[in-house]
Amino acid sequence: MINDYDYLVSSSDDIALLIRETMESRFVELDELSTQLKSLPFYNFGKKSRIKKEIRDKKIYLSGVIDKYIEDYRLFLNNGIDELMMKLAPIEEKIKSAKAIISKDNKSIETLSGMVDIYSKCIMLLSNEPYPDFDVLLSDEEKQIVGEELSDYKRLRNVYYKSNNEITALEQTRNNLLIEIEEFKKHVPDEKDIHIINETIELISSFDALNVYKIWEKRLRTLYKQYEQPYSAKANYRHKLYLKLLFCEKYYGSSNNSTYYINIDEAQDLAPVEYQLLQRVLGSKTVFNLYGDVNQAVYEYKGISDWEEIRYVTGGNVYFLNENYRNTLQITEYCNEVFDANVTAIGLMGDEVTRIDLEDALREIERIHKKNPEYRIAIIYRRGLDGLQEVIKRAKMECVFNEVESSSISVITVEEAKGLEFEAVLVVDNYMTENEMYISYTRALENLIITTLAGSEFANSAPTARFFR
Repeated sequence: MINDYDYLVSSSDDIALLIRETMESRFVELDELSTQLKSLPFYNFGKKSRIKKEIRDKKIYLSGVIDKYIEDYRLFLNNGIDELMMKLAPIEEKIKSAKAIISKDNKSIETLSGMVDIYSKCIMLLSNEPYPDFDVLLSDEEKQIVGEELSDYKRLRNVYYKSNNEITALEQTRNNLLIEIEEFKKHVPDEKDIHIINETIELISSFDALNVYKIWEKRLRTLYKQYEQPYSAKANYRHKLYLKLLFCEKYYGSSNNSTYYINIDEAQDLAPVEYQLLQRVLGSKTVFNLYGDVNQAVYEYKGISDWEEIRYVTGGNVYFLNENYRNTLQITEYCNEVFDANVTAIGLMGDEVTRIDLEDALREIERIHKKNPEYRIAIIYRRGLDGLQEVIKRAKMECVFNEVESSSISVITVEEAKGLEFEAVLVVDNYMTENEMYISYTRALENLIITTLAGSEFANSAPTARFFR
């Protein structure tokens, strides 16, 4: 048992503790080698063979050292027998003293004679076998007479038999280790095997992720050149990030972890292929919780116009919130009429929605700002509309452009307005799609004014529009 590595590491026996303390560095080496062996990939037979041989050699050495400890411990136990015999040596003197007492005191003759018989019996039993069981061989009266010597004897006897059992187990473990060593020798690869293994490892290395990625990137550079676009290895555009993630999924496979729960706000702005990529990378167990409004999809190059487009990814239920808690009753009813909707208004009463010319609209929004300086106010327009900034500057209005400033009137695009809300909004609806108008109108909590940039003050070519219904 003590020759067994696991037993030595966990046992609290005296001899195990002694060996472990004395041979600590050897156990650390064996443990490190075993850990290193387990961490090697299956195909690294050469290194595995070398480590196994080193483990065998160290176990053989450790077994020899342990044999020396066992032998020393056996001698220690045998010396215990000698010590006990030395303790019994004065018996002869006691016998002589007993005889002298018998001659003087007839009353003690019977007791002393009994003591002589017990000690003689003990000597005879000890000469027949090592450490006989006096608890069985002596009567209660006899054990009481030799109680002091018997207590020490029993302690030595227990140590003797316990160590004897340990020695037997150690010998068995040593034999098992020798058998295991012989089995290891049968599986050591020869030079031909090692050559084949090394060739295989070299071939596998050529399929390393970095090498495959370089081939993929070379093809990507060709595509850029084909479309006359500059290529930068450092720049990570959205499409490049998509392709890199797709490459990782193709090379490494999907995640093997447990179920993921993905919650996405403004979910209508992701393309269906992006949802498909997420599912492929994270695994088929991924649960998507999507929150969004397809009427607020404004990106022409991506987005979702109908939740059925990603049914194959989500595979779940679609729930609609048909109550409007944000806008006033007047704004909600106006949107219902314009967009042929049927949303239930839960908001408060407010001013009527007005459509007026640009000059009057700018004056009205400035009046609201001066009357209510704490209001958040925005002028929202479609990206690419020219001439609006010049009109606002000529009106000498205090505005900030393309950013949101709570103390000023913010002039922002539809994209910049998404997710935000303002007490008052002026919408310049030139070239806006229905989705862009829907987003712009519903940014207003209380006051909504709609206008159009007319005449030659805006660009001649209208931006391309895409309508979602």
